[in-house]
Amino acid sequence: MSHLLRNTPVLLFATGCVALAGCGALDRLAVRTDRLEQEIADLHQAQQRLDSRLDEIQIALTTLQARLSEAGPAARPVATASPARPAAASARPAPAPADEKPVVLKLSGREPKSGEGSLRLEPEVSAPDQGGTVEIGLDAQAIVAQFQEGLGLYRGNQLDRARDALETFARRFPEHELTPEAVFFGAQARLQLGDTAEATRRFGEVASRFPKSSRAAEALLMLARCQERLGQAERARSTYLQLVDAYPLSAEASEANRRLSMIR
Repeated sequence: MSHLLRNTPVLLFATGCVALAGCGALDRLAVRTDRLEQEIADLHQAQQRLDSRLDEIQIALTTLQARLSEAGPAARPVATASPARPAAASARPAPAPADEKPVVLKLSGREPKSGEGSLRLEPEVSAPDQGGTVEIGLDAQAIVAQFQEGLGLYRGNQLDRARDALETFARRFPEHELTPEAVFFGAQARLQLGDTAEATRRFGEVASRFPKSSRAAEALLMLARCQERLGQAERARSTYLQLVDAYPLSAEASEANRRLSMIR
């Protein structure tokens, strides 16, 4: 009994240490739980934004297809070529009707004004320039259809095929105004397939090549999230700050501020 009494202070001290250690572990667990809950909430919001954006694009593309159909045979060209050299009279093609003008597919990549909706896709009619240059190439409807095919594959969760189709579109039509969307959703497909490193590069491409696109802020947000996944905390922090600075009034900037508070 006397031996037990002599060791009571030691036992009490040890018990206290265990209790304190347990409290510290619980505190750390609570912090991790809070972060995981925030991660889930952020992912849920990102998925909602993505679904909403896909719906908007589909509606806009359907409207564009209808307008191009109404334009009829004039809705042909998008690529520009120099005028051909004069050939023999017998080899010259029949002249086009005077009232037929080529159509250039013009899709606005800016943020929409109030009341315009979220995405505007409009065909713009233009005549040959003074040098005689005319626009030739794939039918504008066919080009839009190629993008729609890739987007449909993505929505159908056929990620391998969607990635290939969207990246092919972006390579074939690097200056097309649907290209930011193609690169972005191609990156999303890669991310969902587990190719985080390449998805990171492609999200960065959207942000750097198309800073005025309505997709730019979201691309920066996804870039930073990918950098976090890759353990690049400082790069992610820098990207979040870039997003907040470039697009301070966007929903993505609000999320970036939340993420910054978690990685400091």
